[in-house]
Amino acid sequence: MKIRRDEEAPRVADTRAPAPTQPAAPSPDVRAEPPRAEAVRAEPESPLAAALVPDPTIGRASTARVGDEVHRRTLELAAELRDEGRTDEALALLHGLRQLTPSRGVPDDATFLAGRTDAASGGDGIDRLDAVVASLRDEPIDTTIRPSLRLSWFNDQFFYPNGDDDGFTQAANIGLTLRRGDDTFDLDVRHGMLTERGGDHRVDELDILAALSHRVERGAVEYDFGPTVGVSLVGDYGGAQLQDAFHGAIGMGRRLDGALQSEYEGTNQAALIVGAHFTARRDLGVGFSAHAGIDGQLALGPTGVSRVSPRVGLNWELPRGVVRPVVGAELEVARFFTPDARLQMAGGYDTRHFEAMPRFRIGIANDHFELGWRGTVNQGGAGAQMGEIYLSIGRR
Repeated sequence: MKIRRDEEAPRVADTRAPAPTQPAAPSPDVRAEPPRAEAVRAEPESPLAAALVPDPTIGRASTARVGDEVHRRTLELAAELRDEGRTDEALALLHGLRQLTPSRGVPDDATFLAGRTDAASGGDGIDRLDAVVASLRDEPIDTTIRPSLRLSWFNDQFFYPNGDDDGFTQAANIGLTLRRGDDTFDLDVRHGMLTERGGDHRVDELDILAALSHRVERGAVEYDFGPTVGVSLVGDYGGAQLQDAFHGAIGMGRRLDGALQSEYEGTNQAALIVGAHFTARRDLGVGFSAHAGIDGQLALGPTGVSRVSPRVGLNWELPRGVVRPVVGAELEVARFFTPDARLQMAGGYDTRHFEAMPRFRIGIANDHFELGWRGTVNQGGAGAQMGEIYLSIGRR
């Protein structure tokens, strides 16, 4: 006999004293009854609820990723059921999702029912959702650190053959990336040469920057954001000798004993760089993706370049193939600030207003490398064109 809740405590106390030598033995039925905690044990938590609430055992970033993915797939599954004519099941999924995750975007019933997709599949909707959640929950957390190396060589001759070696004339960059799950660390060292247009002055920029990025997925959109910190060194860092040696090696271009700019003005100076970056990306299908973002940095010191630069772009990569073509276009609109007059010489940074800098990319890639060319129009806002040959080695 099961004990009901209203039988757990009698309403009238029994005032009779028990016999001193005959303690009342518990009823066989009562003795066999499991503890009340077992008798009223709650039903197991649903897979959907378990996936959409924080799980301290797998880490905050992975919990958020699982929750976002389940949220997206639940909406897709509800749309499939709606398109199959199983409206009640679709709305039940939608209502459950709305109650569990009120902070995430869930369409109202009218908007949802007005939409149509081409998706169609069979089977029970809840069973399919449980399978999705189980597969995501069982997926191991990726803690592997994946390194990659980036090499870039910039030259105005790479944009068109008759570059004049004035303004932003040549630069080189080496970068190291370490990825672990949703987090990325980037370290970049860039050496750039700036020569005076119509004069004999020049100056070098040596920037050492480190950036952290964290990736978050919300529905179909992926976000990357994080801080940047580093140092910018401005002055004479061997640019004249490097450019002269390069021109001698290829047998063309101006030399220091001729018309190549050679005069460094002032002393070497340094500035602390602090900044932040943000990018949103969305996969558009058939190899296309779009992105938009904004970068900003502040130079603290007597030199260096502060900037704010929103940007938008579109990329395409062949979805399949051992070696795949990649193309892209981006528009960056930047505003530069600097207290150092050397960086504002003729052909240098234009600090008067925002400058549009279109950028184009073409290359080849697979899962472990990318090799290509990138061209920038109006580099630094000074009207100069700059070409870049780049190589990235490591898992993409």
